[in-house]
Amino acid sequence: MFRSIFIIVTLESIANVVWIAAIMYVYVADVLQVSEVWWGYINTSFFIGLLIAGVLYSKWSSIILQSVRKLLIITSFGVAAVTLLFGFNNFALAALLLSFLSGLLEQLKGITLNLYLQKTSSAELLPKLYSVQNVVVSLGFGLSTLLFGWIAEMVHVQAAFCTAGGILIIAAAYLYVNRKEFIPLRQI
Repeated sequence: MFRSIFIIVTLESIANVVWIAAIMYVYVADVLQVSEVWWGYINTSFFIGLLIAGVLYSKWSSIILQSVRKLLIITSFGVAAVTLLFGFNNFALAALLLSFLSGLLEQLKGITLNLYLQKTSSAELLPKLYSVQNVVVSLGFGLSTLLFGWIAEMVHVQAAFCTAGGILIIAAAYLYVNRKEFIPLRQI
């Protein structure tokens, strides 16, 4: 189960590079063709989604914990779909909505994965798991920054988002195929 979590987190860290400032700035200028202030609006929209997800989690945590497996699958496919839609989008207002949804879904998924990891591992093992996870995420993020920068520069920034969406679909499909590994938390 820990291996599955690391595979999913690694794929997601590779794909989530598309949201860095350098790529977003090109997206705002070349695709949306609006001023750079929209880069700030899109980031703000993303963070509002993060905050609302945190509030939702705190209010409905008992309900959410009963359906961890379903939530992980739904949010994983949701983030993939939003990223793909973002790549095909040419409208600034739609970019705000998609960014908000990305933040919301990403936060729900992230909290759920971290909570699951904490509830299913021993206190002695947890620091080791987080250390390995941080190394893998940092390495994947660093290397994929070069790859996605190249895609955005040599192909098109929208191709970078579509590639990221494809990687996120692979991560979500992997999660779905291995869903039996994620036992409900109420059984722990």
